[in-house]
Amino acid sequence: MSTGAVITAAGMVTALGDTAASTTAAVRARLTRFREWPSYPCLPADPPRPEEPFSVVAAYTDLPRALDLPVRLLALALQDLATSGDIARADLEDASFFLARPSPGPAAHHHELRDAFRERVADAAGVDAVTRGLLAPDGHAAMLLGLAHAARAVEADPGTPWIVAGADSQVDVGLLEALDHARRLKSRRNLDGFIPGEAAAALLVEHRRRAEARGAPVLAEIEGSGAGEEPHAIESGDPPSGEALAAALAAACAAGGPPAWVLCDLNGESYRAKEWGLARVRAPALLGGVRALWHPADGYGDVGAATGGCLAAACVRSFERGASPEARAALFAGSGDGTRAAVCLVSAAAKRA
Repeated sequence: MSTGAVITAAGMVTALGDTAASTTAAVRARLTRFREWPSYPCLPADPPRPEEPFSVVAAYTDLPRALDLPVRLLALALQDLATSGDIARADLEDASFFLARPSPGPAAHHHELRDAFRERVADAAGVDAVTRGLLAPDGHAAMLLGLAHAARAVEADPGTPWIVAGADSQVDVGLLEALDHARRLKSRRNLDGFIPGEAAAALLVEHRRRAEARGAPVLAEIEGSGAGEEPHAIESGDPPSGEALAAALAAACAAGGPPAWVLCDLNGESYRAKEWGLARVRAPALLGGVRALWHPADGYGDVGAATGGCLAAACVRSFERGASPEARAALFAGSGDGTRAAVCLVSAAAKRA
């Protein structure tokens, strides 16, 4: 069963590369760009007396507060989208936007950036249509939810393309401190955590008929999508059930059957690994045949709200280069509030066959 929605261009900026093509090549080669940051050194041990102020991981010295870094990253991702997809500025203005904003943080400047994110991105990218974009829910699942929304939207209105875009940076003093005290960051004293990263991604979704009429190359078809709510969110302290993730993947893959290639947001936290394991136990017929499991956060870190878009960009670029392990892939991601989202993508070559 075809939705008619296809992805015809992708842009991405990560620590591994300044384009979707270079980042995807690095992901396939399993490269990493992790370095210890001298401005945020890890402490070697806990404070000697329990009554002293408790610091879980680190102390910082001169870490800059890069307020507009996600804005600049997304402007670069949109530029990569336009360049690689041969898209004119007028075409960008004609599109509807679905935007995933940076993660909420404890400081006032986080809220300022989130409140003005559309306007700042529009100014940086020179695309006024961004100011009218829909704002996604927060977290890893945001851009996969955006792809699902865009697929439904182009089915209803085949003449209007959608750009699903998002950016995030976990490299901020206030956010790092909050994650640190929640024991979410990976360090020598806390191995059950993630390495913070920053990235942006953008994908052009349109109806197949529109893409064919303008002669655009189809990179992938959005075959299906699914979503669910995990009752035990990561910050609850309770183990995940895996039920919502299994249900989201089942809905996304309903049309084409079990996937052999999965791209996901596993990032080093045992909670996410347990959830994936439980989902496979709950749906052995669906997930028991997975032969390739990609978790690109191993290379560029946890990129927050940009996660789903980076997974999709890596998938479609692999399809385009003929370098994907399979011609069909399931993508999944889970947000901190319990939202789970999954999307199934099929390569253009597989659809032609």
